[in-house]
This record gives sequence, structure tokens and C-alpha cells, in this order.
Amino acid sequence: LEKAIAEYAGLAASTDKAYEHIGAEERGKVTAEVEAATAWLRGKMQEQAAKAKTEAAAVTSKELWARRDAVVAVCRPIMTKPKPAPPKPKEEPKKDDAAKDAPAGDSKDLPKSGSPEPAAPDAAPEGDKPPAAPADAMDEALD
Repeated sequence: LEKAIAEYAGLAASTDKAYEHIGAEERGKVTAEVEAATAWLRGKMQEQAAKAKTEAAAVTSKELWARRDAVVAVCRPIMTKPKPAPPKPKEEPKKDDAAKDAPAGDSKDLPKSGSPEPAAPDAAPEGDKPPAAPADAMDEALD
């Protein structure tokens, strides 16, 4: 609990660039949660100090972990909030200079006769299949 308190207190007071996007209001929430947890912990420590060693503890480890989890649940989402993306500069509408320069139908893409292009000479005819791979020894054992 003390480590979580120290961590989030340091982050809330940090002037590091990584945390400059977190507003004062959100930092105030983290600081308030840290101060409340610190006050609670001090109170429990004082209560324990006033007790005899034979009495039951003023606070259990379960309570300490629960309080730590509560601090983390409030502080972590605030302190790990990602920086907002920088505003994108407004792009001017692109002129269609490239479209004006090139004709509507590019002659490179279509054959000159207008008929579909013949199949590539290295392509296999439709009815031919590649030869089957030889059977593996494991496949033969399974049959």
C-alpha cells in the first residue's frame, strides 16, 4: 500500500512530458485518493501502536490489499491515460492532375484487339494436375 501511495503521489506531482496531458482536475482526483489512503494507513498504524502486543491487529493484510487495490483502481486509469493524438493538419483537396494527364482507358492494361489476353505460356492446362507426392511412411502405416 505504501509503495502504491508513493508511486501515484509521485506521478500526480510529476512534471514529466509523459504526464503533461493529464489535467489538474484529474491530478487532483489522484492526489485526493492518495491523501485519503495515507490518512487511513496512518490512523491504522496509530491504532496498532496503541494496542498491546497480545491484542488482535488493528488492520489485516486483507484490508491493506483491498485498500491498495482501491487506490490503484482510481489512480491507474487516470495516470495511464494515453496522450491525445496531435491534430492532423487539414489537407488541401488533391487536384486530379494525374487523372487529367492519363487517358481514361490505359492502353497498357488492355490488349489492342479488345479480346481477352491469352493464357500465359508457362501456365498448366486446366485438366493437368501436378503429380501426387509419394506417400509418407507414416501414411502407409496408418492404412
